[in-house]
Amino acid sequence: MVSEMSIVAPSLRGRVSRRDVALSPHVWFAVWATFGLFAFSTLIITFVMPDISQARMVFLTAVLTTIAIVLSRLRAPEPGSPAIQVVLSLAYIGPALTIWAFAPHGSGAVVSATFVAPLASIWLINRRQIAAHLVAASVVVFIPSMLGQVDTATLFACISLVPAMWVLAICCVLVMESAETQGRDLERLVGIDPLTGLGNRRSFDDQLTNELTRHSASHRPLTLLSLDLNGFGRLNDTLGHTAGDEVLELVATTLTGAARRHDIVIRQGGDEFCVLLPNTDAKKAQVRMRVLREHLSQIAGFGSGISTGIGAATYPADGETVQALLNAADDRLRADKLREADRLPSPVSLAAEFASRPDTPDDRPRAAAPPSTTPFDDHVSRHDLSLNRSVWHLTGSMIVIFSLVGVALRTWAPELTGPGFPYSVAFGASVGIFFLITPPPAIDSLRSHACIAATYVIPVTALATSQPGGSVAIGSAIFVGCLTSMRAIDRRVIAAHLVTAQALFLSLVALGLVDAITTIGILLLIVTMWVLAVCCTLVFEAIEAQGSELVELARRDPLTGAGNRLLLHEQLGREVPLHAASGRPMTILSIDLDGFNAVNDTLGHAVGDDLLITVASRLRSASGPGATVVRQGGDEFCVILPDTSSAQATITIEAIRTAIGSIQIAGASVTAGIGAATYPFDGSDTVALLERADADLLHDRYGVLELASPLRA
Repeated sequence: MVSEMSIVAPSLRGRVSRRDVALSPHVWFAVWATFGLFAFSTLIITFVMPDISQARMVFLTAVLTTIAIVLSRLRAPEPGSPAIQVVLSLAYIGPALTIWAFAPHGSGAVVSATFVAPLASIWLINRRQIAAHLVAASVVVFIPSMLGQVDTATLFACISLVPAMWVLAICCVLVMESAETQGRDLERLVGIDPLTGLGNRRSFDDQLTNELTRHSASHRPLTLLSLDLNGFGRLNDTLGHTAGDEVLELVATTLTGAARRHDIVIRQGGDEFCVLLPNTDAKKAQVRMRVLREHLSQIAGFGSGISTGIGAATYPADGETVQALLNAADDRLRADKLREADRLPSPVSLAAEFASRPDTPDDRPRAAAPPSTTPFDDHVSRHDLSLNRSVWHLTGSMIVIFSLVGVALRTWAPELTGPGFPYSVAFGASVGIFFLITPPPAIDSLRSHACIAATYVIPVTALATSQPGGSVAIGSAIFVGCLTSMRAIDRRVIAAHLVTAQALFLSLVALGLVDAITTIGILLLIVTMWVLAVCCTLVFEAIEAQGSELVELARRDPLTGAGNRLLLHEQLGREVPLHAASGRPMTILSIDLDGFNAVNDTLGHAVGDDLLITVASRLRSASGPGATVVRQGGDEFCVILPDTSSAQATITIEAIRTAIGSIQIAGASVTAGIGAATYPFDGSDTVALLERADADLLHDRYGVLELASPLRA
């Protein structure tokens, strides 16, 4: 058994989605607690403002309290469920009742309808349902005005609120959909083998678990096939990893082509593949095994050079758990491979066979090339949103819309505005137009902070100058919390802007520039501002953490935690130009374990996995802090040593040999072949360096005789 197993591969903790947010107990607590807070506020207002209808306020307090108590007793419902539809309806029916209860001066309660937009975008998946609720909310908040229950100031407050509510909902929907798309794409990539495009070990574990759950519920059989290539180690050792990669790609293509519609083909690592056969019993599985062997035999080199070992395990006959099926398939695979062992060719004969192959454009070993990648740098983040022109122009457009509402207010209800109101409207319009004609600023830039400040300075000036009906402009301030959390990263900076905004709004109250109803509106606005800012900040941070985690996992081998091929080529793509510019050397080590296939064949894949995990750990320790350790596949590792000459690399190579040699398995020490290539002496690009390191590895393992192969030619 391997002496240590200290490395745990990174795990995928899950994606950020609307379902995650909707089912969060913290979000649900914020929802019912907000209803409770509004109920408590209404009760206080009932006593401090006797000119408001006492009966209506008591009724409103009872309704809001009942809603808060009922919701607090429930668990967060699924997005789009009937319960969500009801609760979302309450998010705008409640504010409409509040506006009615505050009549005739209901403008101070308009801000309470702000939550409709973010809640609809989180709780509902279907865009038509979101639009339907926004339409309903837009109508419901105007009902008190249509019934003649409230004054003109309340009407204009609703007019300014409704377009802002739609814009806020659109932004929230686009952000959440982008986050979910990012999560799906990156999670899919995390589960893909970079070389073959098949699912990898991580996705195999998930899919096997899911299939077992389905087949357990349906009482149908499920067969797992475990495949391993006999002689692949000799091919890799003799001709190099380039030829081995070609064979693996051909095997993956062949298995996929021979698979039925619902079969699942996985590459576990190295030359190990798995095929899941849904609704397939042991008898049918034997037929599928013969079909797969026949298809694989058509690949050049199969038959005399390489053969296929296959082990099968069927649910529920051979086990009812993932581990039981894996163990049964692994045992039968080892038995099948041992029957073929005596027919395997020697390295020299295998090299001769492959050397005789016609060297045509479609049939020759290909040079190492980086696997296809996804543009990770395009993942959703606040930096991306801050530089998005559409979001920037949407912000400017909303400020212009608020200014147009101000113009309409000055035209049709001048008695609600003071002498300085036209100047505040002109100021807002100028800022909005400036946003529309200028490019978006980067986060933490002076213009970005000025943009955040504008979202609360403009409403403050509008509230101060729209006397005696100051609350008529309250709806223009609903973007403060969301925009601050989007255009700032540091929580302290976000808090500083919110505290400044709060101080400015409260200064209007302290200076006696607003009436009692506007004071209520400002207090509701401050609560709403902080709640939205906190929630948006947490969502943005979760989205960005998701992107960072998934991007990192996509570059990591799921078994050992070392880098994978994708990281190897990306890292070399960065390091080669850097070392070319500085004139410094860089060394690449190619490492292959001796006799690893024999470990797998005799002791099983579980022991082989332990060995690989331990080797990855020892490589990290022996290579030093600046090195990058990569598992290319199977027992093939690569180490990138920046700023390292060939002489310096010799010291690291000896440290690696010592570290690996101290590993004991089945009473014997583990050994490895190591090849080295130094930039720029052994190659000036990634492909040349990898090929040279691969060739040096073969020389280290077999000497000069076996290097007379197509790779060296």
